[in-house]
Amino acid sequence: MSQIVEASEQCERLTLPHLSNFVEEETQTQNGPYSVSQLLDYWQGEAEDRALLICRERSPKAGPILSNLMNGPSKVAFLIGPEGGWSPEEEACFEKAEGKGAICSVSLGSSVLRAETAAIAATSIFQAVSSNTVSS
Repeated sequence: MSQIVEASEQCERLTLPHLSNFVEEETQTQNGPYSVSQLLDYWQGEAEDRALLICRERSPKAGPILSNLMNGPSKVAFLIGPEGGWSPEEEACFEKAEGKGAICSVSLGSSVLRAETAAIAATSIFQAVSSNTVSS
């Protein structure tokens, strides 16, 4: 939490961003990290007030992030992949979930970005589009 406060102060932001797990702790599995399939299932059922934008640099279905943000809801979450790209199994999950609820694939451009750079780029584009009018 202290990092959120410090980052907000540094950016002269008047509101704190909300950071939480995507599911409640009592629903977490004993087997380690969640799979992409579990995340997408959760998102389709529980996160109806937000869009999930999946950053996929090599997908023909991934539209430009800017157009998706200009025409989308004011609350979004980004799914940024690992360096080296999404696995074939994850790509299959995305294809199945595409267009269901508020899940869509977006592109950050033709360059392949490092994971941390992609997160910064997506967040910066969102912030520019929202003009700081989105409440956290």
